[in-house]
Parts: sequence; structure tokens; C-alpha cells
Amino acid sequence: MRSLTAILFLLCLSFSAKAQDRLFSQKYSFGFWLGSSAYVGDITPAYPNIYQTLRPAAGIFSRINFNPRIAWKTSLNAATLVGDDRLSDNVYNQFRNLSFRTRVLDLSGQVEFNFFKYILNSDHNSATPYVLAGFSVFYFNPQAYYEGNWYNLQPLGTEGQQFPQYSGNEPYSRVSWAFLYGGGIKLSIHKGFSMGFEVGYRSTFTDYLDDISTYYVDNDVIASGRDGGMAAILADRSSERASEPIGLEGRQRGNFEDFDHYLFMGINMAITIRKRRCPAPGNSIFEKW
Repeated sequence: MRSLTAILFLLCLSFSAKAQDRLFSQKYSFGFWLGSSAYVGDITPAYPNIYQTLRPAAGIFSRINFNPRIAWKTSLNAATLVGDDRLSDNVYNQFRNLSFRTRVLDLSGQVEFNFFKYILNSDHNSATPYVLAGFSVFYFNPQAYYEGNWYNLQPLGTEGQQFPQYSGNEPYSRVSWAFLYGGGIKLSIHKGFSMGFEVGYRSTFTDYLDDISTYYVDNDVIASGRDGGMAAILADRSSERASEPIGLEGRQRGNFEDFDHYLFMGINMAITIRKRRCPAPGNSIFEKW
């Protein structure tokens, strides 16, 4: 609700600023960005350890600059998110010994509010910090590595999904959405070209980016599945690090009270196309804007 309120507030500012600044020629920007992604969830819950999950990320985007203060950006982003209990500072997590990776394809839209007026090729308004808020829809597919192979975890039902003994525990969707917020800086560099740096944080509405959310189930039950027992092997891997498995039925496996999160950060480059309307001969320019 806070993010939604912020978006509505920025949209109101957009229409107000557009009415006040009629001399600003509307511009369309197109570009790309390169940088990193990071994951925060059941495997990496502590922010000091977030650097351990950094992986390459990239995307393309288009931006509509309504006026020198307000812009709307749409972007298509691709990244890999990872997590590994062996990197945790928590002893229990180290013995739990779960890990994952997931490819993420993210389509997002965001409102940007510039702190200062931002006008390309201007001597005085060529740079500004900004804040952003919006939403994204994304696809993910958590996988685990075991004995030389990667296994898709969602079809296995590692927390009892799809097994009749755990009715009501349905398979989670691999498509979800998120609120996003963050900030960055923009800089006009030369004849319509600009560059910048941005950090965008995603608060998702799924707890299964890492395939971990609720409780351990009976491994004998899920071992009877059609996957040859891989569900049981990948649901509880504590025996690889502990003398006795810790995955007893009913014991907490993840933190279902908090959804997972991820972020993008990187450097972007863009080219801006001006759209001007020239006044008819003899008419004031103020009548045409």
C-alpha cells in the first residue's frame, strides 16, 4: 500500500508539472543497462551477506519524459538469482545445506521523480538524482545442483506439493509480481545520449524464489513420487553435512512469514529522441504548447 500510494502521488505530480512547464518538449528514450542482481530470502536473510549472491544482470528499457521532473520507464530484465546455506553465518542454515539458482525474466514499469530539472544538453540541468516506484511481473524457475545435474524444483514438490497426503498444499506458480522502489542518478553526456546508475529493489509476492517456505514433510512419502526419489534427496540435504538429518516432518524448513526479495543495480546508457511541435507562422509559441 505504501508503494501504491507513492506511485499515485508521483502521477499526480506528473500531471501538475506538465501543466506548469509547457515549454518542455516531450522526449522518448531507449537504452540498455548492465549490472548485477542479488537475492534476499530464506537462504540469505541477512543483508550483510547479500554481496555473496551478486550475479550478472542486464536489460533494455524505454522511457517517456513527461517533463523535466517526471518520467515513466518500462524495462525488460534478465538475471540469475542464487543462494547457498554453506555461505550463511547461521549454524542451523549451514547444517540445513540447501542451495538454489533461478533464472528471472522481469518486466517492470516505474515512475521516476527527478530531484532537479533534467534537460538534455543543458548547461545547468544536465544531471539529477531521482527516486522511483512501480511494479514488475516476473518468471522464475528454482533449480538445485546434485551430482553433476541441475533439477527443476517446482515439479518435484519438495514441501509436499502435488502429493495427496498433503492436500491443500498446491504447487506454487512460477509467475509472480512485485512492488519495486529505489533510486539513481541521470547524466546528459552528448547530443541526446545519457548515462546513469540505478538500484531497483523488488519486494515480491512469492516465498518460493528459492523453493523454500514452510515445513519439512515425510521424506518417505515424497520419495515415492515418479521422479525416482529426487524430491526427497533435494528436500533435505542436511545428511551431507550433519551426522543425522534435520529434516523431520513438521520441522520448520523456511520462513513463511516473509516473502522473498531481489534487486537489480547497474549502469545504463540511453539515446533520447526529441518530439517538437513548431508553431504556425504568425502564432505565438505559447498557443501551440
